[in-house]
Amino acid sequence: MAAMALDKQKQKKQQQQQRVTASSDVPFPSASAEMRGHMVPASQQREASQPDSTAASSTAASPRVTGASDVPFTAAEMRGYKVRLSDDRAAYPTERRCAMCGKGPPAVPSLSTCGECRLVSYCSLECQRNHWRAAHKNVCKDAKTLSNVGAFRYDNEAPVKYVYGMMSEDEFYELQRRKEDQIISELASRPLTKVSMGLVLTRFRHVNIGLLSYVKRGERDSQATSAVKGARVYSLKEDACRSGALHDSIDYPTFRFARLSLDTTPFSELHPDSLRSMLARLVRAASRAIEDLILSYFEKTRHLPILDPLIEVRSPLDMLFWADKTATVTIGGKTFVFYFLPDMPTICTDAVVHSCMRLFGEDVTEQVGLTGNVHLSKSEQFLKRNHLKGNIVHFMQQHHFQEYVNKLCQRAATKSHLSFSTVKERLLEKALEYTDIFRKHLLDFSADMAANTMGGWTLAGALGVTDAQVQAAREEVQVLNPRYWPYLKSMRESLAHPPPEHHAQSDGRMLTLADGERVSEIEMMLSTQGLI
Repeated sequence: MAAMALDKQKQKKQQQQQRVTASSDVPFPSASAEMRGHMVPASQQREASQPDSTAASSTAASPRVTGASDVPFTAAEMRGYKVRLSDDRAAYPTERRCAMCGKGPPAVPSLSTCGECRLVSYCSLECQRNHWRAAHKNVCKDAKTLSNVGAFRYDNEAPVKYVYGMMSEDEFYELQRRKEDQIISELASRPLTKVSMGLVLTRFRHVNIGLLSYVKRGERDSQATSAVKGARVYSLKEDACRSGALHDSIDYPTFRFARLSLDTTPFSELHPDSLRSMLARLVRAASRAIEDLILSYFEKTRHLPILDPLIEVRSPLDMLFWADKTATVTIGGKTFVFYFLPDMPTICTDAVVHSCMRLFGEDVTEQVGLTGNVHLSKSEQFLKRNHLKGNIVHFMQQHHFQEYVNKLCQRAATKSHLSFSTVKERLLEKALEYTDIFRKHLLDFSADMAANTMGGWTLAGALGVTDAQVQAAREEVQVLNPRYWPYLKSMRESLAHPPPEHHAQSDGRMLTLADGERVSEIEMMLSTQGLI
């Protein structure tokens, strides 16, 4: 019976995540409270007024604590502690209030918005001047830039406010939980074909988890709509399962957003232990998001959602794919696996960037620019060499990148006494060699997919291709016999090591719970907010 009604809906969501009697005025640590300057290394104190800080919040977060003994819960009670404290029936403070003094309607008759980023409001010119000097000057420009990124446009600015300290941790996650419930309720009300998940790393230490749902409709039905703030609706003709049914897709670009690390080091300079810690938390956060989606959907419909077993990731999270990492959920005593898969722009970018490095000894990462206009028209392009070649050629022909690559090829041609076209063809072949490695890894990585996925998905089913096309790709790759390039081997070896038990720069300080258990700041924040 649906695995005993999904293990009695995962023991009624862990007994509503293990009820404890508590009131919202009980003090306990949070990342935002902990990072206000008195409990962090000097190198991190500067973050209080910098981008990505949870410390520069202009709204109240959890009360500070004076010591680890003030944590009022045990390890068993920690998971979802703040979720239990929230009252989803209560009116939550409006997002539109003075960023300096906190006043909002009806206490003040009107509010003006920052004319640059348009993310914060003020009740007076004096408050605006004071807040500009105190905090906003340091983040306004960068916040405006992030708010124009695809996922955060269209009235979807709450994550940007959280990242740049314009909204407290507690308020943001409370609003996010309400939005998640609204999204799942909307999914539950539609005749879904399937739901896909995608991950993007934002500011290199926050993960943004988005959903894409496919909604079946008849010929006479009108196009689907969405009441969710920030959702986007697209009309398509044929669903991903090749059933021939008309359907629309609804993109929820920010289903769940979470900070994964307290380390502010640029991503390319991260210590290996910091990187391993962050990626391990990302996998746990993705697994928890999938579990919560399944349980909440089941609670509303009494049946399971059709979930895509492939989680789309964008660089640099493609390292999860190369390191054989997977998200897992356990339901009804069975563990189901979800596989991370790079999107096509990431595959093209990495193929060209690393080929330039191998042929010319030059890093062209900064010249690549945006690659969002590398289009994928059919899923089989992940498996067919000539289709991958077409995408790479299209990628290299982008106006902002083509001239630079041509200069590299011309320089190499002059030096080696070869023709320009010969060098350009060698670059393309080297890039295709990268895609051969990608295809082999994908085929090997997904070999047991049918036995491990919820619904028994095969790779052919997940990509929307035939078993014969998968077999043809397997035979082609076997003949080519590509080998991992040195940087891929090095990455795989590095990420094969388990994360450290504690890495202070990434995890923050260690805290003692009421039962004597020790956990890090970031672990406590994510767990109490119900994110891992």
